[in-house]
Amino acid sequence: MSATKSSSPSNGLSWQTINLAEVISVVLSILLVEWALAPFPVSSWLLGGPPLLAFLLMLHSHQCRGETAQTLGFGGRYFDRALLLLAGPTLLAIAALIFVSYLTHSLHLPDRSWARLGLLPLWALLQQYMMLGFAYRRLRQFHHASQSTMITAGLFALLHAPNYPLMILTFLGGLIWSFVYERAPNLFASAISHVLLSATVLVTIPEWILPSMTVGYRYLLYHNF
Repeated sequence: MSATKSSSPSNGLSWQTINLAEVISVVLSILLVEWALAPFPVSSWLLGGPPLLAFLLMLHSHQCRGETAQTLGFGGRYFDRALLLLAGPTLLAIAALIFVSYLTHSLHLPDRSWARLGLLPLWALLQQYMMLGFAYRRLRQFHHASQSTMITAGLFALLHAPNYPLMILTFLGGLIWSFVYERAPNLFASAISHVLLSATVLVTIPEWILPSMTVGYRYLLYHNF
């Protein structure tokens, strides 16, 4: 699945170095918001600055490499195959979560649940794009599929630190979505799986296992650490 490079960089840097630097810069921009800006009462414009710059960097990177929206997985290509590959793991995970909810009598609607569910489709698609359409594709250009899958899932979990239950769930999800993306790169299919799993987690996992969906400094603040 790795993208074909038509030419070598003209600045003397290797493609491996450039790809790695791009992935690191995007990850750091998100960690900057979660850990360095969240503790302070800053404006939403400042909080949105680093992610916006990261998004512009990703768009520029795609343009330089000639990657189109269709190439990244935005479109109908591979949709049916990706959805078929994701159906089994997604339904199995949903069944397991419902079973846990049944055993623990934990079915519930958290605060602002409808607002969260309303924003979930767009948020899931954005996360899948960053994780698969950008990070995985860059890593895949100089790593084997299995290595790229593990690293991508690890980075996705890292962005949800220090919420350890959520880190475990996102790592497992990252493994599944990366595995399928390698074989059928379609972001809409993985976003559907993401939405279904996230919505199920939101209403089934007991609060003593997953007390909140917050990450970074806000998670520490939530628990008064």
